[in-house]
Amino acid sequence: MEPESPISKARIISSSPHFHPKRVPTGVYDNGILCAECDNQFSPYENHAKDILTRPIDQRYVLRDPPNVGEAIGYNPPVGDYIQLKLFFLSILWRAAISTNQFYAHVRLGVHEKKLREMLQANDVGTVDDFSVLLSKNTDPSDIMSRTICDPVKKKIEGIRVYYFQLPDVIFRIKADKRPLPNKVREFAICPERPFFCLLQDFNNSNERDNLLRIGKGLHNYYQLKEKKKS
Repeated sequence: MEPESPISKARIISSSPHFHPKRVPTGVYDNGILCAECDNQFSPYENHAKDILTRPIDQRYVLRDPPNVGEAIGYNPPVGDYIQLKLFFLSILWRAAISTNQFYAHVRLGVHEKKLREMLQANDVGTVDDFSVLLSKNTDPSDIMSRTICDPVKKKIEGIRVYYFQLPDVIFRIKADKRPLPNKVREFAICPERPFFCLLQDFNNSNERDNLLRIGKGLHNYYQLKEKKKS
């Protein structure tokens, strides 16, 4: 159910008392939730996402604050098919929501589940405010967190509900709330109308809200300066 790990073995940890830490070559699967035809629908999304998310960081596309000399805060490589990439994140959220595996026990979408299913059936990614996706890549590949898969958990960003998925080297947060994300965070959700980027952050930073807002401010400053240079 989770995409194949970019490394040979990943360490899986969970807050559930029924799930014990272990090492596996891929991810956490629930083979009983989808027919083969439905599962095959998601394969192109997974292959595309794997290609994007497991690439080594290319320094040409690293964003810094201040530009060129400051802290690395973001990354905007070319990604090709935005629709397939977002459909990948939507499919992970939906499969986690309908799974009976204890690893996904925290993911319960309620009224959002029907809309998400219909979007996937129609290959529709909606707007940036429909299940907004915020993506991060770990800045320290030698850290144990870069080789860890954690059970998805529900968190809030200024009161807005998001689900937090951690894969090896990658974290994605996906909104499950009718309300839009706060503007300072919304502006770096993945979106086809602007260049793709993911955040660069230390996964050991536990202050999630402050970290997101700090990086968002840095990216905002970066793009403002870029626009000034064009004019």
